[in-house]
Amino acid sequence: MAKATLSLSKKANPQGEHPILVRLDITRTNRPQFKSTVTVLPEYFADGEIKIPMRGKLNAAFRDELLKKKTDIEAFIASLTAISMALPEEARTRKDILEVYEVVKSVNPAEISRTTIIAKKKEQTAANAELVRPVSYTHLRAHETKANL
Repeated sequence: MAKATLSLSKKANPQGEHPILVRLDITRTNRPQFKSTVTVLPEYFADGEIKIPMRGKLNAAFRDELLKKKTDIEAFIASLTAISMALPEEARTRKDILEVYEVVKSVNPAEISRTTIIAKKKEQTAANAELVRPVSYTHLRAHETKANL
């Protein structure tokens, strides 16, 4: 089972929030790092996790926002871990894991398996095939001629 370690990126967005980085320890030599879309202020991040102050110290909306961010980062880690376990050992690279994550990010992490990954990739391939249709040489020449006028 892969172990996830969280840290903050050095670069902050204009609001002063830093993206959370996730290092996935798959093996001793395979430790890819991923940048999540979850951002947090440094004062609410300590010891590798999002810290949520007690109710009296924050307004309810901001506290709920921090709770949602914590849930989002946990779901991101669960998805990355499930993907890394479902992929064959030689395909557990950062690039391969990210590629699969883009395909299956809408799937519940508990449902991610090799079968799910293959099914989602087939769906994506079919959708991409609809976007690219072959055209005749005459059609291409017509566009070329129109561009030169």
